Amino acid sequence: MTRYVFYDTDVTGKEEYDIGGQDYATLIKICCKYCSTLSFRVSHTDTSFVEKLERFAVNRNNELHNVYEHYYGNNPKDNELIEIRYYKVNKELEEFLLSASNSVFDWIYGWGHTNPEDLAFYREDGSLFFYSTAHEGVCVLTPNANETVDEIVSNGLWQKS
Repeated sequence: MTRYVFYDTDVTGKEEYDIGGQDYATLIKICCKYCSTLSFRVSHTDTSFVEKLERFAVNRNNELHNVYEHYYGNNPKDNELIEIRYYKVNKELEEFLLSASNSVFDWIYGWGHTNPEDLAFYREDGSLFFYSTAHEGVCVLTPNANETVDEIVSNGLWQKS
């Protein structure tokens, strides 16, 4: 499996990068094309969009990769402030994601935002297609051989690993 990583700064920390505008729209559309589930981390009671997202809510499928374990291990309930929420990907959710933000790094609670954070997309089999850790400025894309992502990674800022 190929793995692409995007960092929000260069090695000096002086140049800042983002996946915004048309690049953000392309990323979201491709994630929605290949995935059936989206997740966010909600860590504050006043997080934006929680009620609007509720209509897409689904229970966590045990097959879904636990992309958040680096925060608190395998049990998010160990930290009562953190809740991982899962949503069914469909055209309405895609439209919401495109209208609610113009950047992948705006999905954060901080730096002037009160959004759910660290969006992740999962394929039907529960495997991870894309995830972000916004406060670290990192995104990872893990396409399978049959999943076309050239339109996303062609800007030269994604590092193949």
